[in-house]
Amino acid sequence: MALRLVAGARADLVKVHDGTQSSGTVGVEGIRLRRGMAPFLAAWDRFAYGEAAERAARLANLSAEAKKLEDLRVVLARDRAAGNNQAGGELAGILAPLLKEAIANWPAAESRELADLADEIYGFIGWSSSKKRKERQELIAALRSKA
Repeated sequence: MALRLVAGARADLVKVHDGTQSSGTVGVEGIRLRRGMAPFLAAWDRFAYGEAAERAARLANLSAEAKKLEDLRVVLARDRAAGNNQAGGELAGILAPLLKEAIANWPAAESRELADLADEIYGFIGWSSSKKRKERQELIAALRSKA
């Protein structure tokens, strides 16, 4: 996945004035890597080497679904600490496709865990539109009922 940024003179937050724009590609994987490493580096900076090693060992033994749940928890913790509770923000953007992926492919235990985490996240950021709310609530209920 690639993220493309456009810079230039603006009258608003939507459109750049013609002739002033410049664009560039940002590597999303690098951003994800830095975010994923943040808890390890924070422990390292506190000289908590054992904590960093334990976390790495624990993550190495997790399933792909459990790692995604852990990543989502890290983003939730970071957003809570920053007071960033935008309904249409990064957290919602990560959660929405995970709900659909979990319905299709995840084991029941991880699906129920995601359902609980989704309730916690939507309790924090709120729900966006009523149409999306109903759709997501149905997905969450379906995740809970997976056998």
